[in-house]
Amino acid sequence: MLQLALNAFSRTGVLIRYMIGGGLGAITQFATLTLLHKFLLLDATLSSAIGFCLAVVVNYTFQYHMTFKSDGAHRTLFRRFTTVAVIGLTINTSIFWVFHTIFGLHYLLAQVGATGIVFGFNYLMNFYYTFRHHE
Repeated sequence: MLQLALNAFSRTGVLIRYMIGGGLGAITQFATLTLLHKFLLLDATLSSAIGFCLAVVVNYTFQYHMTFKSDGAHRTLFRRFTTVAVIGLTINTSIFWVFHTIFGLHYLLAQVGATGIVFGFNYLMNFYYTFRHHE
């Protein structure tokens, strides 16, 4: 298992492109979280979850075209990507809730922590499951 993780993280080009796509997704999530929570006064956890869902679309588009340069069927790959994202959403929302509600962290700091943890999980799952035929 450790060897699989090391193999995935040793693919420098793929990892860098994945980080760029993930960065665009993170910007989407943080912007949505801030807009919905600070300006529209929605609950912070709900705002984070909505932002995560919007980020999935941005992230999938980038990862499909730029990171893994896939030519696979969107029907199959988006379903896989969404499955990984839903698991990631569960992890993200749980971590965000604990950091923000239990530990009292500012909502943006809570999101930074949740994003960092979910990044590693999502990268490995998308590398080995969603886009496994990318090479």
